[in-house]
Amino acid sequence: QRRVHGIRETMKRLDESFCCLTERLKNKQQPATIDEESVKKELEKREEELHSVYHSIAVHFADLHDKPERMMKKEVINDIVEWSKSRSFFYWRLKRLKFENVFYSRLKETNCSKRTFQSRLQRWFVEANGTMLASQWGNNRVVCEWLEQELNIESNGAHSVLCENIKAVFNHNIASYIRSFMESNAHNISNVPTPTSPVHSDAASFSPARHFSSLIKDTVVQLMELLPPSERCNLTDFISIHHARSDSYSESDTNHQNDASSTPN
Repeated sequence: QRRVHGIRETMKRLDESFCCLTERLKNKQQPATIDEESVKKELEKREEELHSVYHSIAVHFADLHDKPERMMKKEVINDIVEWSKSRSFFYWRLKRLKFENVFYSRLKETNCSKRTFQSRLQRWFVEANGTMLASQWGNNRVVCEWLEQELNIESNGAHSVLCENIKAVFNHNIASYIRSFMESNAHNISNVPTPTSPVHSDAASFSPARHFSSLIKDTVVQLMELLPPSERCNLTDFISIHHARSDSYSESDTNHQNDASSTPN
């Protein structure tokens, strides 16, 4: 009923004959000689003549908002799927989304958004398959077969590329949490009062920075105690190598600055 009323209102606004008949029917001061029933019949006849045309126009106007070409232009959809290929397309598309959700569910605890996950997954796909297949990221079948292969490798007890990458994301998230916690509590450590009691022999050498450094070392030691002995040795070697590299970079930068300052103008 609402659609019919809308079409009638459009007829009244655009068709002169329909508008005149409607006004004659509504005019209460019309001469008594005018037959009201005949006016109604003329109005119904005119509405029947116009209805099919106006209905077709309304349907075509509505289609302009929902057709794939219009939706592509508005960037609401990524592509137009041909009807003959739709069955195959949606089969691989749904299967790909199913496998993606399996891996995405493992990263929910890291507060990873769907957009971030898709960006990471695309990067891992290129790293695992090479830049030659980078253009195949939009191919649902290729990506689906890769994800299924990763799941099969994992089910056989081996370490897949995705499994290692997800583990690295977890490790980075934990390390970032510890770092942010230490940094957010740095101001509390800086407010620790300097010991003045004679009991503290190092009262003169006390500083908030040294206290903060000691706290970080204690945290690292406690975290290392959670590792197996072999992993502790590996981590100790890694820290030593990283520390040596940092010292060599600092010494190199210092020498470079000294050379620059001693160069005559």
